[in-house]
Amino acid sequence: MKRQREAVTPLSRERRKRASLRWLIPCRRRKNSQVDLLAAVPLMNQGHADNGGTVKFLLKHTMTKVSVYVKSNDNVTGKKVTAFSITSAKSGTLIYHAPDAGNVDDAGTSWTYPNPVATETFMAATSDFNVPSSTTVDAVRLATFFLLPRGEGSTFSITYIVPGTTSTGAAITQSITLTGQPLPSLDKWTQGASMTYTIGIEKKKITVTAATHPTWNNNELGTIAGSVIITNPVSPDNPEWLPDNSEQVDGTE
Repeated sequence: MKRQREAVTPLSRERRKRASLRWLIPCRRRKNSQVDLLAAVPLMNQGHADNGGTVKFLLKHTMTKVSVYVKSNDNVTGKKVTAFSITSAKSGTLIYHAPDAGNVDDAGTSWTYPNPVATETFMAATSDFNVPSSTTVDAVRLATFFLLPRGEGSTFSITYIVPGTTSTGAAITQSITLTGQPLPSLDKWTQGASMTYTIGIEKKKITVTAATHPTWNNNELGTIAGSVIITNPVSPDNPEWLPDNSEQVDGTE
């Protein structure tokens, strides 16, 4: 996956009007490259005499990194994800302020959003992704998104196929589509946060487990933040399957 970065590096002064930047996430309906937005911590009242003519910017991530993994929760082989997307806020305004010198976590920026909040559906680049073949195989990364740090109302949609048999024993490939499904731990979508969602797939149920990570470059060390179980997914190939149902569980794997 090709990843692009945009950097914003303003010099702020207390007597100037507060700086801001309106950001529209590039549309991923065409499955294009992801864009990561970085902004410099504002340097207040900096002059030549203050730093010998050298200005050093400290860039920080302003988006939420959302990585999606899939694993098998049964030993049925041949499962594939054929489509995946996240629907979330598509635009916001980054506002600069004087950072609190006593707060190392204050990046000097915050986000505001239009009312009502407009959303966009961001699609994963893959369209034929193999799910691990058994419960003993580690999860594999399906996609990574850089999204505005406003998780409220965000949902995901997924289509996957599962090999099976009919009541007569004939082979069949069942296609299951889930749309507008809940994501757990949306309150953890903050500026610079790194989230992973691991989707455990089985024939009639998927489990989505959220974890937070201390750094962007390490998805191995994470803290479980919540999970959601979606049972009895609809399969148009099998009318005996029940309508989909979901149950959210916080803080458990």
